[in-house]
Amino acid sequence: EGEAGRKKVLQYTRYASVGFAIVQAIGQVLYLRPYVNDFSTQWVLSSVTILTLGAVVTTYIGERISDLKLGNGTSLLIFTNILSYLPASFGRTVVQAYQDGNYIGLVTIIISFFLLVLGIVYVQEAER
Repeated sequence: EGEAGRKKVLQYTRYASVGFAIVQAIGQVLYLRPYVNDFSTQWVLSSVTILTLGAVVTTYIGERISDLKLGNGTSLLIFTNILSYLPASFGRTVVQAYQDGNYIGLVTIIISFFLLVLGIVYVQEAER
């Protein structure tokens, strides 16, 4: 149906993502049950609501980024999240390698990282 059909599918996708967010939030809350002192109905409902709203807001931000033609908004959000943990993770790896005296392993990880980045750039820049 063209543009109208695309909008309809997009709307169904949004509803499905909210449904999946609710199911995932319930699973996370039930997983936390042994660690929560006051596991009441009110706590469960508020936790599921907050987790679901967080997923909806994240989806909304991703759609706005896509609408601004800055790229795939969801992919950019995931990339930003991964990138934000990279310095701390790299620092822990370096400290652990120095403590263990595993300098060869550290050099191997660094070289592998740069080769991976080079490979990704090569594939992304390849012509179709």
